[in-house]
Amino acid sequence: MNDRKGFGSNFGFLMAAVGSAVGLGNIWGFPNKMGANGGFPFLILYLALALCTSGAQGATRQELLGALQAGSMDAAALAEGAKTLFTSLYSTGEYGHLKLGASLWLAKGLTFEKTFLQTAADAFFADVYETDFSSEGAAKAISDWLASHCGGKKGVAAPPAVDADTLMALYTAIDFQDEWISCFSEKATAPAAFTRADGSSVTCDFLNKGDSGSFLRGTGYTAASLSCKERSTM
Repeated sequence: MNDRKGFGSNFGFLMAAVGSAVGLGNIWGFPNKMGANGGFPFLILYLALALCTSGAQGATRQELLGALQAGSMDAAALAEGAKTLFTSLYSTGEYGHLKLGASLWLAKGLTFEKTFLQTAADAFFADVYETDFSSEGAAKAISDWLASHCGGKKGVAAPPAVDADTLMALYTAIDFQDEWISCFSEKATAPAAFTRADGSSVTCDFLNKGDSGSFLRGTGYTAASLSCKERSTM
């Protein structure tokens, strides 16, 4: 089995950070949910909801805390845990990096609670911008921000749709880059059938390589994990 240490920090410290962010009562279920729901995309959605919670009040705040399964935590503790999570996951190295990003886009002419904006910047490291959502430049500005936080233009499939009546928009991003310790040979790439979720198939190119390592076999699929140079696995 491969050593499943976190990117740039050991697994124990990562789980301590997760425990701080989600509450000790939720720490055991959170990693399983994170793995079952897409890994880091689930985490970035969790952090986005946590940021929304820090700006909510009353019944809305309680509903968000319930959705996060952090009902026993107050918004300040949740924000502090999120800050710990952001800083512990952030890592740069010779061969790669892992960076989480967030941005708030505010409609020009409106007044927003300063404490919320300060929490967004301090605890969630969010960039805060004012924009005119009715202008053509709003979508481009957001698209450019996403590109700069997703590894360049290749990380953004299409510019986001922007509604002129939007009052505030929240965008989050993950920028992950690393190199496998043992790379695939381009000469071994060959076409084969790929089965879609609906059971149909399509022919596409597959990477091929013989190696030893860990794998997971589930219902209808087999997943393999390869070690990377910055101690992550993919």
